[in-house]
Amino acid sequence: LPYLYTLAWQASQNGDPLARPLFWAEPDNRDLWEVEDSFMLGDALLVAPVLEEGMSRRQIILPRGVWYSFWDDTVFTGPGRINVETSLETIPLLARAGSILPMVEGDRLLLHIYTDAGGYIHEGPQLLYSDAGDGYGDWRLDNFTMHQHGNTLEIKRQSEGEFPFPYPLVELRLHGFQVKEAWVDDCEIPHSGNLIQTTIFQKVLIKV
Repeated sequence: LPYLYTLAWQASQNGDPLARPLFWAEPDNRDLWEVEDSFMLGDALLVAPVLEEGMSRRQIILPRGVWYSFWDDTVFTGPGRINVETSLETIPLLARAGSILPMVEGDRLLLHIYTDAGGYIHEGPQLLYSDAGDGYGDWRLDNFTMHQHGNTLEIKRQSEGEFPFPYPLVELRLHGFQVKEAWVDDCEIPHSGNLIQTTIFQKVLIKV
């Protein structure tokens, strides 16, 4: 919901639709112009619905960049065509490397951070919009930026608006790397595998 709510706020501000054709961010790629069986959900997710009964695999035309299976972190590299397995439980869903995907679990904000060993970072805003849920009154906008320098990943946050941060806990889930060391606001903190648990932060440094 945090991701979809942010996309809805963006649509109200600049008219960008939540569901977008694959050529939306890559209009020079002619292979994407005629794709009608998959779409982007915002900038971070590529959705490839199953449109035929009994399909166990389907082909996907990828835009450029590195892409992760949302379900098992299998990595694909575009541009090009791939074939992926599918089932009733797992519609083909890919996350773009360089994206921060906000989700929620209980009272925790989950920030799924997708990157890759080549240092590919998708350029563009990484936004999280929050308000009371009715579109009125106070609001806040958290803007996350991500930079990778060798084996160090830096994530910074800036915010605006008067609405208080609505999540007492924040969990960073790193995809593509295992965390070796982590600092939150210049204090080293414990971690587990690819998980970092903290509260709201201004800067996170991660050694991978």
